[in-house]
Amino acid sequence: MHPHRLAFAFALAALVTSCQSMDGLLSLEARAVVYDDNSVDDFDAATSFDEEDVDVSGYGAQAAFKTPILDVLGGVEFREYQDEDSPELQLGLRRRMFEIWRLHPYLEGNLRYGTGLDNGVDEEDYAGWNAGLGALLDVTDHIFLNARLVYESTEIELPGGDTDLDGVIGTLGVGWGF
Repeated sequence: MHPHRLAFAFALAALVTSCQSMDGLLSLEARAVVYDDNSVDDFDAATSFDEEDVDVSGYGAQAAFKTPILDVLGGVEFREYQDEDSPELQLGLRRRMFEIWRLHPYLEGNLRYGTGLDNGVDEEDYAGWNAGLGALLDVTDHIFLNARLVYESTEIELPGGDTDLDGVIGTLGVGWGF
């Protein structure tokens, strides 16, 4: 499916589903990348990478301002592409779909902006997006677990030319809701 159609389908699904009850207005979460399957679109131009499959790891924190319809997300993540570190800011929306016991499945989409990624010649900024699904599990009234799986696309400037890093990222997080 074309990325623009995927984003449109995600936005439409988030807007047409019913409202959720609110269990607080704010949450803070620490999370880490636990699964990655990313590859370079144009490997011949991407001379900075040793192979087509790129190892991505990361950890960070996210805050969510919760409303009955959408959660507004903001966060910072420290990413490592192969052996190159880069801090990354994320801003997005999350739509909790329904409740099953203590489980809250959701759809999520984020815009991403990273800085200082060493491309072999210079440090460059980059931009990207991700969209996917996940679930929040209430462990107590205030503590929750968050598991998500998102498709990511990142445009990176490299000495051999611009290229996209595309793939699936999975994260696990633990958070506190207020």
